[in-house]
Amino acid sequence: WWRQKHSLHHSFTNEERLDNDIMMEPFFYLRDPKESGRPDTMMRKFQHIYGYPLLAIMYWLWRTHSATTAWKNKDWKEGSLLGINYLWMATCLPPSVAIGHVFLGGFLVGALVSATHQSEEVMVAGDEPDFVIGQFRSTRDADTVFGPVETWLWGGMDTQLEHHLFPTMPRYNYHKMR
Repeated sequence: WWRQKHSLHHSFTNEERLDNDIMMEPFFYLRDPKESGRPDTMMRKFQHIYGYPLLAIMYWLWRTHSATTAWKNKDWKEGSLLGINYLWMATCLPPSVAIGHVFLGGFLVGALVSATHQSEEVMVAGDEPDFVIGQFRSTRDADTVFGPVETWLWGGMDTQLEHHLFPTMPRYNYHKMR
């Protein structure tokens, strides 16, 4: 499920109606409803408060979806790895730490995705037919100036433009391209 979702996102980065990663209304708006033509809600003016917690919850849903997809597809390798991770969380961590670490992971993923994707241009579907120009318009890199630890903390999200232009290239080569 993730490969398909992520590949679709790469093909239509920040293109409305095609990239589901940016279509989160009525909970999270990336464009003014007057601009997009979609209905507004009173919640929109508070999305700066509830946005990251909402993305942390979505991270829980991704983890759940990974487990159910592995089960449904009888992907025993993926299911076993997920099972080991969940078993470790359930037996080696106090419940508050286990739950908290998933929420923190979701918060961090939300923050990094917001910085590298959602702060860039959102395009109407078909507005930019050129793939390369579309990636430059919709994705950004982050400057990591404090060394390898900061680069590691970004988890590869600091080289999003390179990742979007060359999605199958190993991550360790992205910094060489800059």
